[in-house]
Amino acid sequence: MYGFGYDELNEDYKVVSLTQKVYDDDSRYNVGKIYSLNNNSWKRLDDFQIGELSNQTGKFVNGKLHWANTTKRFSCYSDWDIIFVDLADGRWGEMEKPCYAEGNLEFKPCLGVLGNDLSMFCHHLRSHADVWVMKEYGVKESWTKMFIIKYPYDPMGYSLFGPPFSMSSEGEILFRNDSVFMIYNPNDDSIRFPEVSNCGPLVEATLYIESLVWPFVANGTTTQQRQRWQKLI
Repeated sequence: MYGFGYDELNEDYKVVSLTQKVYDDDSRYNVGKIYSLNNNSWKRLDDFQIGELSNQTGKFVNGKLHWANTTKRFSCYSDWDIIFVDLADGRWGEMEKPCYAEGNLEFKPCLGVLGNDLSMFCHHLRSHADVWVMKEYGVKESWTKMFIIKYPYDPMGYSLFGPPFSMSSEGEILFRNDSVFMIYNPNDDSIRFPEVSNCGPLVEATLYIESLVWPFVANGTTTQQRQRWQKLI
């Protein structure tokens, strides 16, 4: 698993890599590493422990990368939590998920970013997905259920919404359903399917921001740093 983000405190771009090896006796070996572009080096995350992660790419909010995580092989919603890695100091920790409901609910959460806030999709297969948003970062009580999105008809019963990518100024939400893009309008509870050309089977997609600070013009940028950026780009 991996994630990319900007460390505003240190003015540094960083990559986080998470790896887990499971042995025949079900013992696990975890490695978490963080790469600094400024230092051109990797650093291990101390005592990092992960289980199964529901999203491959870490969701970047408030200077941290987030994953939904469980340490149980066969898990329900109550077994999941949210882990994060702070890009500024490399520390990791856990965050409270929404108090969804009582009982053993057999689905896993899916994290995303909606606007500037951490979001979570709670799936009910073949039925609908509840969309929760953390209105105040780090405050469990601020988790708010914003929408209930009904699944479009799928005779195979395999529909599964991916994480939201963005919200428009009109409040519409772009996300994916298996290998197609969808746009949900909460005002009239409608879903439309935009045509996307030259797109094969969709595994994952990520937004980029055109206003991202271009590193080559930064004061003190060295030739080696420019070469490293060319490799990344």
